[in-house]
Formats: sequence, structure tokens, C-alpha cells
Amino acid sequence: MKKLSFLAILAAMMFAFSGCNTISGIGKDVSAVGRSVDHAATKTSAKISSKTSSSSSSSQSAESSAEPK
Repeated sequence: MKKLSFLAILAAMMFAFSGCNTISGIGKDVSAVGRSVDHAATKTSAKISSKTSSSSSSSQSAESSAEPK
């Protein structure tokens, strides 16, 4: 009976420790996804900013050349 109890406790401990490891792994995966999304958003924001600034400067130069002197 002691042997059976010991094995049951051992199995429960192994199950609990593997659950902790799994939760930790999920947390790392979620963090990696968050970093990837953040990186993609930063790149997209930079592209939008560069297109906006280049189009506003080109429209300003077009307006200045269209004005009569």
C-alpha cells in the first residue's frame, strides 16, 4: 500500500511539474508573438511615416513651382 501511495504521489508531482513547464513555454510563445507584432507594427509605422513625409514634401515643391513669380 505504501508503494502504491508513493507512486501516486510521484505521478502527481510529475504531472504538476510538467504543467508548470508547459505554462512557462506558453508564456514564452505569447511573448515571442507579442515581440513579432510589435516589430511589424514599428516597421509599418516607419514606412507610413516615410511615405507621408515624402509625399508632403513633393506636394509642397509642386505647389511652390506652380506659383507665379
